[in-house]
Amino acid sequence: MLPSPAAMWESSDMAETEQLRGRSLYEALMAIKPDGLPETEWAVKANINRGFFTNLKSSDINPRYDTLRKLLSVIGATDAMLHAGVAPEAADTPPTQSADVGDTVGITQLDLSLSMGPGTLIEDFVESEVVSFDASVLKRITRTPSDRLRFVTGIGTSHEPRFQHNDQFLIDINECRLSRLDGYYWITFDGAHALKRLRPLGGGRIQIISDNPEYGPQDVDANEVRIEGRAIWFARGL
Repeated sequence: MLPSPAAMWESSDMAETEQLRGRSLYEALMAIKPDGLPETEWAVKANINRGFFTNLKSSDINPRYDTLRKLLSVIGATDAMLHAGVAPEAADTPPTQSADVGDTVGITQLDLSLSMGPGTLIEDFVESEVVSFDASVLKRITRTPSDRLRFVTGIGTSHEPRFQHNDQFLIDINECRLSRLDGYYWITFDGAHALKRLRPLGGGRIQIISDNPEYGPQDVDANEVRIEGRAIWFARGL
């Protein structure tokens, strides 16, 4: 059973703001920039260097959070919108249905535990059930239709202290490619399911990362890893 909205704390995206930098941050900002707002004008309104965007897209700089806060404030955006790529004018568009108070949507919960350690052996058959989820909460998390989302359970200690044993994860199964630097993904690797942080290394290789320093990273060929979806939100019971 999922904890009630009042009994859980959430993260609308698994990547921290500081993990967006350089070109990737530039592209994320462009995704939420209102039409008709030139980059230079945006920078001026935020009272930052006029050449900020030019420098950002051609380097690996990591701006101060205060700079990002000023930019987001100009267009009425939030950190969550930045990571989700949702422009402010589109933020009120329901992902699946109207999200009046009390409305719910159905999301498939898999009877599947994703290891946050070595891996959970793949079962031939995974049972599932549809659970009700608050539509207004989902609207703030993602625009992905609810039939392309899955709830799974994380087990193990390899991502402590960030994630804990039995945390619930919402997976976007539309995201089956490595689209986020240091994003958290449901993967199939070496005959097992796992929830891992992935980092592209170039040359057709990726790094499988655990947040717990007791578990070292693994550098593997990208074709050895199948991405089932990206974790976009998690919940923890009190």
